[in-house]
Amino acid sequence: MNVSANNHLASFAQIVKNSTQRFAALPAHVQWDIYSTLKPNHYICQNESQLMAYNALFANQHFAKLIDLFDFVFGRFIEIEQINALQNTTQPISVIDYGCGQGLASMVLQEFNRERQLGYQFEEVILIEPSALALKEAVKNNSLYYTNIKQYCRKFDQITADDLHTKHQVTIHLLSNVLDLPNIDVTALASCIKPSLSGVNIFVCCSPNFSNAVNGIKRFCDVFDNDVENMYYHKDYCDVESFEMRSQRLCKYRVPRYAKMFVMQ
Repeated sequence: MNVSANNHLASFAQIVKNSTQRFAALPAHVQWDIYSTLKPNHYICQNESQLMAYNALFANQHFAKLIDLFDFVFGRFIEIEQINALQNTTQPISVIDYGCGQGLASMVLQEFNRERQLGYQFEEVILIEPSALALKEAVKNNSLYYTNIKQYCRKFDQITADDLHTKHQVTIHLLSNVLDLPNIDVTALASCIKPSLSGVNIFVCCSPNFSNAVNGIKRFCDVFDNDVENMYYHKDYCDVESFEMRSQRLCKYRVPRYAKMFVMQ
């Protein structure tokens, strides 16, 4: 699917701001009713109210968890691992956003690239998401940034290695807030991904820092361990500002994060 950039589409910050304003304008009991239908990281969004609530309450957590990981990956990581293919920023790069939701992780990558003036040409994105409603938003949101979008409205156990073949020598794999899901077989997902790989593949895996997330990320990475010389992990806190229903205002707080990154080339 070829998509032309549309200047009328919103940035990540605008999407979060608009969703937050709409969500905050609802009566508090309605907010709590919508929230009760959300099981963070466990659900498939069925209506627009859920998408709005997710952006208002959780989107900035995605941003905070990812932004300094990208600082590392496209800085010291490239140098340490001697990823020569990323020394030439004019070559097009592919991205796969697993369990993409509304396409937040792939948006953050492009906005990071633009903000830091790195000049990378992230041209193709593959969006995988079981919620048709969220996937529609992901395609719309990312059409501002990618000229080629593939979309799969599927659960991970419905994905094949053929679905994951990309066009370019370098592929960035984004797994943000997906490997902690209790109903995901992360070993099977990794085993599906592995035979699809060619060229240079960089994996960025991150989730909130709790036992299910840490175990899920470790099990996923274990499948690649024999083929990877170095795995890098980050375990720290991210500063976030999001709407809080109890106080009915924007609040700053810290979110624990666990992440692993590695390259296969």
